[in-house]
Amino acid sequence: MIKHLVLTVTGPDLPGMEQELTRIVSRHQARWVASRMAHMAGRFASILFVSVATDVLETLTAALQRLESDGITVRIDKVDASMVPPKERHLLLNLIADDAPELVTDISRLLAEQHIRISELHTDTLPAPDTGVSLQSMQAHLRAPAGVDIETVRSRLEALSPELMLDISLE
Repeated sequence: MIKHLVLTVTGPDLPGMEQELTRIVSRHQARWVASRMAHMAGRFASILFVSVATDVLETLTAALQRLESDGITVRIDKVDASMVPPKERHLLLNLIADDAPELVTDISRLLAEQHIRISELHTDTLPAPDTGVSLQSMQAHLRAPAGVDIETVRSRLEALSPELMLDISLE
């Protein structure tokens, strides 16, 4: 029997963290289904979706927990893979706007109101090329209900700010 796990791994940004995670997963014949990894401010964070045979689940769990001796925190969540989400559209949102503390909150609220989930989010603050004014950039991978109207999403986002530069497209 196969078990499905979501692993959340955080800790200091040590050289070779990705290699160590892949080594542990492969040594236990677990299947690396999907992952997101990031390094920021001297920290490492990763979320992984893996599947593993039930008979090696305990040894995989023990191997992952041994990372804690290096200051790495591993959270292991068992998931029910039989729960298939309804048919969804995958969207990519690219956005640049004047830097505002509430921008990410406003966009998250607007998307949630339309039952759109953010599956991956990248934000950054950067200077405008001509003026040096602080801008917020955002790239979000979205999962929307199959019947979502892209133009409605676009118009609601544009209504947040007249200076908003926006690009939303289907993946």
